[in-house]
Amino acid sequence: MVMKKLFLLSVLCVMGFGLNACLILEATTDTTVNITDAVTHATTDIVSSTSGNSHSAANGRVKKARMFAKHNALNLQQDVAQGGGEYLSSLEALLDVPAQGHEEFTGFAQSNYESVFGAEDEMSDEGLVQLAQFGSAEIREALSVQMAAK
Repeated sequence: MVMKKLFLLSVLCVMGFGLNACLILEATTDTTVNITDAVTHATTDIVSSTSGNSHSAANGRVKKARMFAKHNALNLQQDVAQGGGEYLSSLEALLDVPAQGHEEFTGFAQSNYESVFGAEDEMSDEGLVQLAQFGSAEIREALSVQMAAK
């Protein structure tokens, strides 16, 4: 009788350890899949932005610039008013403004503050179009296509 109870107890323990091992394996597999998906997504973004498909990369950068301008309008306003800052520099990078165009970009944004930000104190798409004139041709083209599709 005692042997039978010990045997049942040992079977239950083995089953418990087996179930626990399965749960750990499942969690590890899920984490590995999530990491793999993140790396694949990041690699795809890098490849598309550095490959010959510059139109697709420019479209992505313009979408990011539009979202960035929308969500960081107050910080951008402060940077423009001060004549520079990290948010304005980030927008410059998204618009692909060359280093030699930095001064002109910043000066234009500052001297055209009201038309760039509009009456609602947020950067409008039209304001972004004005600033994009200092960016690369691919960015200007992608922005005009997105504005036409709007």
